[in-house]
Amino acid sequence: MAWLCSARTMWCHRPDERERKGVGAMTEIDREHLLELEDIVFVRRQNTIENVASEYSRADLVDTINAARREIRDIVATLPAAAFEPQPPDADGEAIWSAGEIASHLLEMMFWLQLALQQLAGKDPGGSPDEQTELRVLDRPATLDVIRQAGRELERALEMADEAPRDTRIKIEGLGEPGVHGLLLLHAIHEWEHAEQFAALAWAL
Repeated sequence: MAWLCSARTMWCHRPDERERKGVGAMTEIDREHLLELEDIVFVRRQNTIENVASEYSRADLVDTINAARREIRDIVATLPAAAFEPQPPDADGEAIWSAGEIASHLLEMMFWLQLALQQLAGKDPGGSPDEQTELRVLDRPATLDVIRQAGRELERALEMADEAPRDTRIKIEGLGEPGVHGLLLLHAIHEWEHAEQFAALAWAL
């Protein structure tokens, strides 16, 4: 399955063209350009995530995350009821997440973003985001509640970003050493890839 997401690295593999159908464009950094940035940083290894992120303002990056979140809310509101039930594995036997499980994962990633930002600010929050959330099969209202909670946690994360010095970096295995801008770009990429996962779920049912 295309969605082999690592909670500890905030990275998902790119979906194929069929999975991208039905997903709208971004307001600041459009999806095609994000895919180009992914290719430059993670496939061709021609630049770092922090360097490419530095081309954009914080407002650009936050607007891109928020555009993905609007897309996610719109898709979830119109998903068929079957999307909120446990999903059968794909033809290769790989697990497919239900809508609630995807939303739970997005909340978990928000906690990981907060942890990384706190570490950039020189703080040791202790604990692990794994202890705060788990993947769950949820009905539509509960899924939307989790998505709203993730939005509130994003606001908390942005407050944490204000405390992190611009020139500090954090080492994340497989992702290099991003600073605040790099972390926000990674999160924008991650949110949009899961917006596409929601769209792929709608397409398949």
